[in-house]
Amino acid sequence: MSLVKLEDKGKWSLIVMRGPKLNALSREMRDELLSALRSAKPVTVLTGESAYCVGADVTSLSDIRKELEESFHPLLREIRSDRIVISVADKIVAGACLGMFLASDVRIASPGTRFVTGFQGIGLAPDTGVALFLRGYKGMKMAVLGGEFTAEEGEKRTY
Repeated sequence: MSLVKLEDKGKWSLIVMRGPKLNALSREMRDELLSALRSAKPVTVLTGESAYCVGADVTSLSDIRKELEESFHPLLREIRSDRIVISVADKIVAGACLGMFLASDVRIASPGTRFVTGFQGIGLAPDTGVALFLRGYKGMKMAVLGGEFTAEEGEKRTY
């Protein structure tokens, strides 16, 4: 079974992340997601099957710098490219996936969806654009020191 499903919906594409562990981004999943994004239509909806995504699968990371350069950063470049990416989140969006979600052109989250930074808990600095996209004092503080907010708080920008 593939970890990422790409569906042609006529004028737009649907990409569904279907990985184990709430779509944790293993190297295989990042590679499949990057390939799907590169093959997708100019309007693309990105979502997850069991949840949006809990971030990097840290058990699969070997050389962090290499992983960032070869897969995480290219994923962000594809999301920020000329296409329109609509991210639809449910349940949880964490770590690197928070960067992907925030980099999207349109962001939709179901009520109660939790957004978690979490980098400090595993000894990493906020990457994948999280520090850039969580602008302002509260957002930067959360990106660096950790924390979480709900979809409702994000909509009101009370985090």
